[in-house]
Amino acid sequence: AYNVTTHADGTATYGPRVTK
Repeated sequence: AYNVTTHADGTATYGPRVTK
């Protein structure tokens, strides 16, 4: 499992990785 933080701009950070 990874730490997933979703942002209001539509991006999500997964630990060391950022997906748009």
